[in-house]
Amino acid sequence: MNQASLGPCRDGRPRPSRPSEARAFGFFAAPLNPPVGIYNVGMTLSARNKLHGQIEEIVLGDIMAHVVVRVGDNLLESVITRRSADELKLKKGDMVSAVVKATEVMILKD
Repeated sequence: MNQASLGPCRDGRPRPSRPSEARAFGFFAAPLNPPVGIYNVGMTLSARNKLHGQIEEIVLGDIMAHVVVRVGDNLLESVITRRSADELKLKKGDMVSAVVKATEVMILKD
């Protein structure tokens, strides 16, 4: 299936039929984004560092959301997109899992 058979681009321009045309005219040679709200359906993760806790505070901005999660005696803070917070319908008191994916973990001796 070529890209032209997917219909026009979101801005109404005809979709290029070859990837070389897509690069030349600034198009992405991929189908349109899925509709809002269907991301991560049935998603499994390779990350094993899951910390289960309860949302203690959430501050929603125009673009980003600041989420504070209580994990035992500790507070874990995360900044995620506002869109993700809206899709997850996050609110204070929700039980969530914070998934940590990092290339390094530092150790501090008390």
